[in-house]
Amino acid sequence: MTIQKIAYTRKALYGSLALTLLLVTAYLLTVPAGAGATETATPSTEIVERQIAIHDDSLGDISFDAIAAGDPALAARGRLVLLLHGFPESRESFEEILPVLAGKGYYAVAPNLRGYSKGVRPTDRAEYTVEKSAHDAVAMAFALGAQQFHLVGHDWGGAVVWGVGSQLPGVVKSLSVLSTPHPDALKKAYDDWLSPQRWMLWYLGVVRIPDLEKLMFAAGPEGFALGLNAMGLPYQKARTYAHTLGNTAGLRAALSWYHANPVPAGYLIGRAQAPTLFMWGEKDFAFSRDAAEATAEFVDAPYKFVPLPGIGHWVPERATEQVISEVTAHIEANS
Repeated sequence: MTIQKIAYTRKALYGSLALTLLLVTAYLLTVPAGAGATETATPSTEIVERQIAIHDDSLGDISFDAIAAGDPALAARGRLVLLLHGFPESRESFEEILPVLAGKGYYAVAPNLRGYSKGVRPTDRAEYTVEKSAHDAVAMAFALGAQQFHLVGHDWGGAVVWGVGSQLPGVVKSLSVLSTPHPDALKKAYDDWLSPQRWMLWYLGVVRIPDLEKLMFAAGPEGFALGLNAMGLPYQKARTYAHTLGNTAGLRAALSWYHANPVPAGYLIGRAQAPTLFMWGEKDFAFSRDAAEATAEFVDAPYKFVPLPGIGHWVPERATEQVISEVTAHIEANS
């Protein structure tokens, strides 16, 4: 081949490459951003139902009803968030935050606890201790594939969070507690005769009346929902919670938490060892300001206290946006 032909061939080859690059560039400029980029696709935020099966030494194999959002595979990567409700709520008290957490790359799961999941309603009230539910929470997290996880709880669910954070700190990456002071702080306030905390717990004598569930559910779920609405819960939420309990047997199971757990606890549970967020409504009917403020003394980790002006006990339902903002930020800061 002559020098002239080689030069011509190179020129043609370079021209062909330039044209190819031009066409590729034009294509890339016209393809919508993110097309084909499955690895960066937005995670699903749809809320789905699921069951979580664990083993209990006294009850055997049990299964909890739950709702969840996000990719289940994230649990094994330390990005599970387990959210625990209180009385008389159910898993739906956290339904607004689940998609938000899923959108930020977490697997968010809210189970119905003992007494609320239809398959976990033992008749023996001794089965409803906070200690047993703390075991349930950790076992559920492990069953979902997590070795470490974030824990969120309100009311009795908050008591469970404190128990896990104080007794099993190695399994939790962060704690978020709504309404419920640390049990040792609650005991400190209760033992102070100048504190209002003692008389604020007067209702405990009422909810422990034998067969109270028959009176409270005399008008069925709809009548119970109206009663919850009168106590300050939004009606639609109250209706959902009432229908989760379903009947007097369901309400009896839920009330068993009060029969199984002295308030305040008769012993000290110890200090929480994980980064902690505590949100408390300044108009809470059950927990006093001094108990809420004393909670800081019982956390040996980074701690943030968020009092909520104008909010009562129903923090997830009545301060939803604040809960989403604060809890999400806390979890992200400790992931």
